[in-house]
Amino acid sequence: MTMTTHDAQPTLHLEVEARIGRQGGWYLHLAPEWLRLIARDTDESVVVTRAEVAQRLMLRGSLLAVELDQGRAVFELGDARQVEQVSTWIGPPTTDDLRVAQQRRLRWGIPIGLLILVSALPVAGDASTKVQAEAFDPWAAVLGTVLIGLALVVRWRPHRQLFLVEAAWFIGLTVFAAHRLLAIGSLWWILPVIAGLAGAWGSVETYFGFARVVSATPGDPVSPPERSDPSP
Repeated sequence: MTMTTHDAQPTLHLEVEARIGRQGGWYLHLAPEWLRLIARDTDESVVVTRAEVAQRLMLRGSLLAVELDQGRAVFELGDARQVEQVSTWIGPPTTDDLRVAQQRRLRWGIPIGLLILVSALPVAGDASTKVQAEAFDPWAAVLGTVLIGLALVVRWRPHRQLFLVEAAWFIGLTVFAAHRLLAIGSLWWILPVIAGLAGAWGSVETYFGFARVVSATPGDPVSPPERSDPSP
């Protein structure tokens, strides 16, 4: 009888804890061509094949995020050894991982950029409705235009260096929001300040995460490394 991909025996068994999207303890089984998560207390299981890794898995520190049919679940690995074992199974990031990561981070780039551009337009004042006149905001226009451009570029030519452009954009957002916070005094501007700082940190962290795969020279052809067979 021919053994299918999912029939292959797992080579590694781990125990993890669900943190987001699911609850309780789970068993994590790793085979050469698939990963399976099985809930301890229910019959629920999640299978991710090696071909789906770029689309469905993301390992950040000790947290393993898994894209489900509906939503996402995040599992916490127990220790550094487990992190190393799962990282080895996933293998070094490929160009597909780069494309998915950049498109995932900028999936709302175009609509958000358009909203920022609209907010940059001048507004005529109206004394009867107490609407204050607003001049054209060039800084908001630049932020909106750059974000839309960045979201379009990653669709056709993803590159590691674009994470640095993204980080610069988030820094620009932070400066813009901080200026508005000081000028207007509305505490709501604290939210984009925090979002900008977190986004810049995430962009730089992801940039270094892809250092092993993507050429540091823009325009150089990039070939994904061959993944080693984890089977004994």
